[in-house]
Amino acid sequence: MKAIFKMPRSFSNKSTKTLWIFCEGETEKRYFQNFQVIERKRQLRIKPKISEDKRADLLVEEAISFKLKKDFEEGDILVCLLDRDFNKKRDLESAKRKAEKENITLFFSNPCFEIWILAHYENCSAFEPKNLYSYMKEKYGLDIKKETSLYRITKDNFEKAVERCDFLTK
Repeated sequence: MKAIFKMPRSFSNKSTKTLWIFCEGETEKRYFQNFQVIERKRQLRIKPKISEDKRADLLVEEAISFKLKKDFEEGDILVCLLDRDFNKKRDLESAKRKAEKENITLFFSNPCFEIWILAHYENCSAFEPKNLYSYMKEKYGLDIKKETSLYRITKDNFEKAVERCDFLTK
C-alpha cells in the first residue's frame, strides 16, 4: 500500500499562511498572481480563485463552501474582491452579512477592478468595462484582458493610484 503524506506548509519554524482571494474575473486573478511572484512575501502564499458566480452574495457563498474543504487550513485568510458595477444593493448587503458571519473580509472595487488599474495612469471616472479595455489598449498599449504582468507594470504608481481612488469615493 502506498502511503500518502501531506507536507506541512512551513518555512523554518513558522507556518506559511495562504491568502485565498475569491474574485470575479481573470484581471484580478492575474494581478494577484503577479503580485505573489514580484513581492515574494515570506510565510504568505497568495491564491486567487475566480468564482463561478459574479453576483456578490453568491460569490461569498462559494467562498464559505470553500472554507469547509481540505485546502483551507487553520490560520489561512479568506477574502472576497467584489465589483460594485453589476451588483444590486441587496446582493451587496447580503454578501456583507454572510461574510461578517463567517469572518470573511470583503473588498469592493468601485465600480470595477479595472478602474484600479486605470488609476495607476490617470484620474478616472466611471467607464463601461468594454470601453475601458479599448481605452487602455489604445492610450497605454495595455491589454488588460491578456496582460500577465499587471502588478509589475503598475506597482511604481501604486501610491498615486490610491490617491486617485480615494478621490473617487469622495
